[in-house]
Amino acid sequence: AGKTYYVLFWASALNSPYSVDYETKVLSVDYANTVCNSDANDAFYCYKKVTVDATKSEPVTLTRPFAQLNIGTNDLSVKNEVDVTKTGVKVKGIYNTFNLAENVLGGDINTEYTFALAARPEGETFKVDGYEYLAMAYVLVGNDKNYVTDIKLCYGASAETAKTREFTNIPVRGNYRTNIYGALLTNNIGFDVEIDKDFDGDA
Repeated sequence: AGKTYYVLFWASALNSPYSVDYETKVLSVDYANTVCNSDANDAFYCYKKVTVDATKSEPVTLTRPFAQLNIGTNDLSVKNEVDVTKTGVKVKGIYNTFNLAENVLGGDINTEYTFALAARPEGETFKVDGYEYLAMAYVLVGNDKNYVTDIKLCYGASAETAKTREFTNIPVRGNYRTNIYGALLTNNIGFDVEIDKDFDGDA
């Protein structure tokens, strides 16, 4: 009674790529063991100051330190020609450590981190009507609404044969979703046709 405590709450799946040092209160992300399209990579935390001045129930709200990156397309009908069996992403501009008590991010944001190929999310509803999931990942970033990253979508049966599509200056923000969507597997080509009615040369 009368004492003040700081309590760190952390919730993650047992097979997540995260570890927390409770002495330093630093979260670390092992990108070498991260795969795309896994809800096991979702996690939540709260760092709370509590003064014991009476017997009470203290409300605690846990939120994500990560942004959720969703990539969707409306041209999966061409998947017989384009292999989208597995998808992954490569992201540049994200962090690999986060002090949960002081809200301080760390790591080399110039490193391109890979979320390995995994089965494309199926049975999941994309956040925008008319589009289907290609890929989903949780990326460690701050809460700056103006923060941007560079992203490569990878799709194919293996890392060696995967095709890529790049997206630059994509905004991401902790505990928010970023949705990238469009006709991402195909490109439209228009033909401007002219008829030259004159014959070439003499008969």
